Amino acid sequence: MCGVDPELELDKNKRIKKSPEMDKRIEIYKRYHDGYGEILVQLNVEDTRLGVAEYVLEKYGLNTIELKWGQGAKCIGGEIKLTIWKELWSCRKEGI
Repeated sequence: MCGVDPELELDKNKRIKKSPEMDKRIEIYKRYHDGYGEILVQLNVEDTRLGVAEYVLEKYGLNTIELKWGQGAKCIGGEIKLTIWKELWSCRKEGI
């Protein structure tokens, strides 16, 4: 989901520098976490290319990831809705 974060910032190597949407989700989880279990981040090919695993490890110390292989392997639950053509073309340009 970092790849479609409208406020995503990438560094010169096209790796995540800042993902406010990911930050928001992790911060909400931590706010309500009662000490049991752990947050798990799912990665697909695009997430790997963007450095999502490195981002969550360095920024939050998260060390549990789930790799998804194959087209459509990671269900996004309909949470991503792009309605502006500019956003659609931007995602296409980035290979997302």
